[in-house]
Amino acid sequence: MRKLALLVALCLVAPAVHAATRVPTGTLSAVSGSPCTTGDANVNSLIQTTGGANSVAITLAGTFTGAVMQFKASTDDVTFANVAADPQTGGTGVTNGTAVGTWIMPIANFHTVCVHLAALATGSVTVTLDSSFSSTYTVITAGRIATLDSTSVALGVSATYTGPWVSVAPYKSLVSSCFANVAGTLNIDQGPDGSNADTNSNSAIAANAANAPVVVSRAAPFARLRVVNGAGAQATMRCFLYGSAL
Repeated sequence: MRKLALLVALCLVAPAVHAATRVPTGTLSAVSGSPCTTGDANVNSLIQTTGGANSVAITLAGTFTGAVMQFKASTDDVTFANVAADPQTGGTGVTNGTAVGTWIMPIANFHTVCVHLAALATGSVTVTLDSSFSSTYTVITAGRIATLDSTSVALGVSATYTGPWVSVAPYKSLVSSCFANVAGTLNIDQGPDGSNADTNSNSAIAANAANAPVVVSRAAPFARLRVVNGAGAQATMRCFLYGSAL
């Protein structure tokens, strides 16, 4: 009985541990209704509890025009304030996004983060939220990442650029971005030995568009950049693979 009483007492005084409620993705297509209402997702907002995370990566994707995506957070789940998020590619923090891309928002002092669709002319916006418990958050600026590979050689019809395997052991995350005038596919391959691609992360490259970067956690000691061109000869291509120790 004494052991049981002690166990109950410890449970009563033990601090609560909150795990982040992750809402990986949602597609927003309407601006009607109240923003950031309760529930994980609705037609105009995507909501995620922070669970003690220090930052969240907000990625906007899809085909749309006239979109205004507001970045908000709350300490009480009632009042949501606009919070500045840094563009993944570097630059001044903003409180809303109007094009495809990724922004990093600090959320250490908040309980809930929300991305709200405030305006939309056509199409729909796919929103992805990815929390990080790292004490620092990654923004691609000089001195904070390393360029592991890059290519600007235009590819022929259905041709493939396969970059060299590079050691990524010092890095926590990998980021790849690509611009091309012909649609294709951007790939990050990872493997254990510099010859076998055991994991793959990829994203479609829209022609002549500012495409969202591929951002992945390091899953193996080696990685490479791979770009597959589509049904047309390229005139322009700029693709990069970065490693971040943050």
